[in-house]
Amino acid sequence: MKINNFKKIQEEDEQKFLGAKQDNGRTGIWGTLGVYKFVGQLVEVYLPKAVDVIISAAGAPTSRHAPGDGPEQNAGPGGPSSPGNGRA
Repeated sequence: MKINNFKKIQEEDEQKFLGAKQDNGRTGIWGTLGVYKFVGQLVEVYLPKAVDVIISAAGAPTSRHAPGDGPEQNAGPGGPSSPGNGRA
């Protein structure tokens, strides 16, 4: 059976429509994923500092020191008044 020209045009239009619909869907998904990635990066960068600010505003002492910066370093041998450290 021979395909009608109108049927051929309809099939071509369907193929174009499906291709465009898939492209729009992919574009939308990648755009949404990009937004989620951006929000995740913002949370990763700013949330720890925001928590520190809130804790500081509440009046709690902050205890973020580098290892070896605490007062226990100065208590034993090699403390601030030990000979050879350059301090008097």
